Amino acid sequence: MYLQKIVDQKSQDPALDEARKVDWEARLETLQQPRRSFTESLRNAPKGHPAIIAEMKRASPSKGSFNFQGEVADQVRAYEAGGARAVSVLTNEHFFSGQLRDLQSARSGTNLPLLRKDFLTEEWEIPQAKVWGADAILLIAAILTDQQLENMIQKAHQCDLEVLLEIHDEDELRRVNQLGTLPDAVGINNRNLRTFEVSLETTERLAAGLPKEICRISESGFATRSDLLRFEGVVDAFLIGESLMRSPHPEQTLKGWVKG
Repeated sequence: MYLQKIVDQKSQDPALDEARKVDWEARLETLQQPRRSFTESLRNAPKGHPAIIAEMKRASPSKGSFNFQGEVADQVRAYEAGGARAVSVLTNEHFFSGQLRDLQSARSGTNLPLLRKDFLTEEWEIPQAKVWGADAILLIAAILTDQQLENMIQKAHQCDLEVLLEIHDEDELRRVNQLGTLPDAVGINNRNLRTFEVSLETTERLAAGLPKEICRISESGFATRSDLLRFEGVVDAFLIGESLMRSPHPEQTLKGWVKG
């Protein structure tokens, strides 16, 4: 499974040793950053306008490089102008060519809530995300134990961050429902992690089983506005990345999806 390859590679990254030495929580104490609610922004989208989390990513394991030559701040400005309700920023370097500096650049370009999308496995990475400009973090059920999920969700809330927990199948849905501390949002990834095939039926199967108080997000596989409207009332928001990164005019592409 490619997720395990990512986690294994990350554990061998010498840069992590230096990052672990930083007292990120001490840096939080001096942070002057207004709170932006990730889930409130998604749920407050105008009626009839799909709530979209627009993603900034330079590459992916399945698609390779997107040959992004622009500035991150300009890209996220286009997302905001196009009607996005939040922005996701990939910060994994080895597999997605991202970096924490992309999160900082995104923060300078938009007032939308920012999601740090990475493969977080250690608690110190949570205050680190906040220091670099995140309003929410991604946690992935497939790479964390139930106890790790509980601890990291609680840690995120202590740092005034919201949590998007990503699931892929019925077993992970069951685990979400058994957590003592719930995430703020759950993302249903329509991509099969073993075959890389994408099926929107994954969202249809799993969304109904989530607690009603949790913000429901569908991830991957959306290419047209009709795809989004198909899930109106099923989920609260959609995460879209590849189509926007490949578009020469992401603002106009987003406007077409959001407003028709």
